[in-house]
Amino acid sequence: PANTNFNFSNMDWQGYKNYRPRRPPALFEIIYQYHDRQGGAWDCAVDIGVGPGVVTEELLRRFKHVVLSDPSPHYIATAKTLFGA
Repeated sequence: PANTNFNFSNMDWQGYKNYRPRRPPALFEIIYQYHDRQGGAWDCAVDIGVGPGVVTEELLRRFKHVVLSDPSPHYIATAKTLFGA
């Protein structure tokens, strides 16, 4: 398997999270409307390829819990730190 543990130990993740281009709110509205039409509960979502948690932040606006998944344990730890988990 490929090495998925990139060395970004000196990365300014808060700056990355703050200044990275955001997905348009309309995208999340489409996802939320689809989820609602399917009778979905708002208890848990999964953020696949979480990185530092840019999408996680948006998902936490609607879901009680977000499960983080990423090939890099460092990214998951970073996202948890940014969200106080």
